[in-house]
Amino acid sequence: MKPLGRTSQMQASLGRRYWNLLTGLVLVSAMSGFTIGCRQEARLQRPSWVEELPPAVERQVSPPMANPHQGDTWSNSYGMTFVYIAPGDFMMGSPPTEEGHRDNELLHKVKLTKGYWIGETEVTRAEFGAFVVETGYVTLAERLARERYTLTWHSPSIVNGPDHPAAYLTWEDSKAFCAWISDKEGRICRLPTEAEWEYACRAGTTTPYHTGETLPEQQSNFLNGEALRTRVRTFAPNQFGLYDMHGNVAEWCEDWHGPYPDKAVTDPRGPDDGTDCVIRGGGVAFHSLFYGRSAARFPGSPVDFISPGVGFRVVLALPAQLE
Repeated sequence: MKPLGRTSQMQASLGRRYWNLLTGLVLVSAMSGFTIGCRQEARLQRPSWVEELPPAVERQVSPPMANPHQGDTWSNSYGMTFVYIAPGDFMMGSPPTEEGHRDNELLHKVKLTKGYWIGETEVTRAEFGAFVVETGYVTLAERLARERYTLTWHSPSIVNGPDHPAAYLTWEDSKAFCAWISDKEGRICRLPTEAEWEYACRAGTTTPYHTGETLPEQQSNFLNGEALRTRVRTFAPNQFGLYDMHGNVAEWCEDWHGPYPDKAVTDPRGPDDGTDCVIRGGGVAFHSLFYGRSAARFPGSPVDFISPGVGFRVVLALPAQLE
């Protein structure tokens, strides 16, 4: 076969590039069509109360007070209530003698030098629904509904209403909600760090639960066998005024999961990287009450861990943290 001349080689090269570009465009178009189809199908499956939610309209509110005190509350422009947690120190983790103690709960001293506002409750289905209606966001559970999941955060088969905590959400779904609130409000909204979460949960206690050595059934929603969540604010709050820090749904934290340090630390942020993020608080879908202890911690993949017993609550950073 006669070798191609320089001009013919250039034409062949351009032809291959054109073909690769055309093939790429076709694939992108196909994937785009598939994504749009998934979103349209997910919207069709949503119950009427989701679609009937009013658009998320900001209310005019004053910014958080400049010098808050422990226990002060503030509501953002979407009606989400936050409780101020003052700086302090505590023993994070649990002693080996605590019933249910696990090796990843090494007891160590933590100092938090910055106060923070944390959600009084877990993010509700109505609050998450407002985000979905405005942005068109589709959760992983919805995208995979045909293949792996039959239930999602809005599933009508669950006897839950708008004021129940949102669940079946990945860490990335939770982060998407935080990014939306941050953008709308002009204030950083994020998941709590693991240390912030445990400090807020303990509320000054050193026992396995903020209720003491045990978690009475009438003070939490835990291990109900059917993964039925209860309305937020159904049970009494802890000493800091926070609801459902034990049970109802477990909650995503900001941190990567990893071993604790063996010394005192200040404002810890967890490992620099990892494969799993931290989940705290236990909930209706967990097989042991010990998962609901103040110190209990376990890992979950940020991109594809989904459970009927996992949701999230959020933290509002103070102005000094808006860097």
